[in-house]
Amino acid sequence: MKAIGMPSLLGNLIAGIILKNSIDNADINFKSVRGLPDSWASDIITFGLVTIFLRGGLEIDLDLVKKAGKVAAKLTFFPGCSEALAVAIFSRWIFGMENFGLGLSMGFILAAVSPAVVVGAMFDLKQAGYGVKQNIPVIVVAAASFDDVVAISGFAMAISFAIDAGHSETDTKLVEGFHGPLTIIVGLILGIMCSYFNAQTRIWNTVWKVTCIDKNTTQRHHMLTALNLPHHHLNATQLLPARSQRTAVVLFLGVFLAFGAKYLEHNWTVAHAHPIGASTGILAALIMAGCTAYHWEHGTGAISICGHNMATEEHDHKAAHQVEHNLHILWDLISQPLLFGVVGSYLDFRLISVETFGRAVLLVFCGLVFRTAAAYFATHGTDLTPKERLFIAFAWMPKATVQAALCGYPLYLINQVTLADGWKNEEEQEKYEKWGSDILATGVLAILMTAPAGLIFIQKIGPKWLEKYEPPEGGDETVAPGEVEALVAENGEAEGGEGSEEAGALVAKEEGPEEQL
Repeated sequence: MKAIGMPSLLGNLIAGIILKNSIDNADINFKSVRGLPDSWASDIITFGLVTIFLRGGLEIDLDLVKKAGKVAAKLTFFPGCSEALAVAIFSRWIFGMENFGLGLSMGFILAAVSPAVVVGAMFDLKQAGYGVKQNIPVIVVAAASFDDVVAISGFAMAISFAIDAGHSETDTKLVEGFHGPLTIIVGLILGIMCSYFNAQTRIWNTVWKVTCIDKNTTQRHHMLTALNLPHHHLNATQLLPARSQRTAVVLFLGVFLAFGAKYLEHNWTVAHAHPIGASTGILAALIMAGCTAYHWEHGTGAISICGHNMATEEHDHKAAHQVEHNLHILWDLISQPLLFGVVGSYLDFRLISVETFGRAVLLVFCGLVFRTAAAYFATHGTDLTPKERLFIAFAWMPKATVQAALCGYPLYLINQVTLADGWKNEEEQEKYEKWGSDILATGVLAILMTAPAGLIFIQKIGPKWLEKYEPPEGGDETVAPGEVEALVAENGEAEGGEGSEEAGALVAKEEGPEEQL
């Protein structure tokens, strides 16, 4: 896709769509493609979201987030809630959906933006310098991170009132009502706690050695290449770079938080409700990454054990960027292709009739109109230009992951009521089953309509509407002084000898003629 100027993500999505609709799966009860269990597909989506949220957290400047707090908060609530209410109202006219709670459930399903699309695209703009001066990438990423929490929480509350799946006790509805606040509170606590663990940088800068490497075999060569280490610095053992250790611990904790919360979602209930959801762990991973980057940059968060400070003496301003770079490689090679391949495989056109297709497109369009208007007015009172405000409004267009995960859930609950013989009559049953199918079809079409269009808009229009930040004259755009010092400490001082000489040469190269003299 990149060869024709299109994002690779779009190719992953199309590949999944082709796999789903070109193979006969009519007799297979797989949500994705044949042979891929639903649990595996769900785990792939979770891992992909963890990866992109960790990258987003590591690149968030908390000082800038504080400055953009009001705007980010308004963007988190107003656009999504406006779209949800608009969809709930128009669904009664377009689909004849008399149950307002069910229409509101569909509204919150459609209201969630795709962080995998939005955050990834904003990364590209931020690295190219577009919108950095106005803090636009940070505002969009921060708001997008919490937007899904609002949408999922609203959906959980609306669906609990819309469909009685046999648990209509007041306690159940209260637990569902507190799902949103509990998700945010628990996510914040877990994320901050884990960030303090990551702040003990003396552990991650400790000498870790790679053993059992025979210098006379090709195994040594392959190991060095995989670790991205210089071959001439190694004897029988070699130091494992600090950035690799930090990447490993951040990724491990992020995966642990997300899948731990997901396990609790499936195995822990209170009054037949799920107080903790997978979104709790993903939010915790985002908070952990953001706070970790802050601790590494400012040298805070470390504790003392037996009089020994567990932080390194010097602050590392490049550590978070180095870890994000490693996660970017993981995203490009593994997480992104799997994530959007699975999302594309959820689009089964055999379930969508021509009549439903037209109505679903109209409903998605109505919701986007209200969402875009709300997002534009949410940035009122800022120093942003009209074009920049309009860009932020349209940047909220892409939908993918939440819709793929939730669009079939109302129909599932309706089928559960049918199995329990809980309908008053056959007419009511047929009516609800049709509405459930309409929600499923609308969610599927929302992905197909908005994910590619939104991504292309961000990548193509962003450089035209956003101001590009140019570094000051005389600044080095390739290697920053902090990166040089990190290279010296990592590859030179520890080993000495030839490594130290090369590191010294690198510093000398960066210094001007006067400093060398």
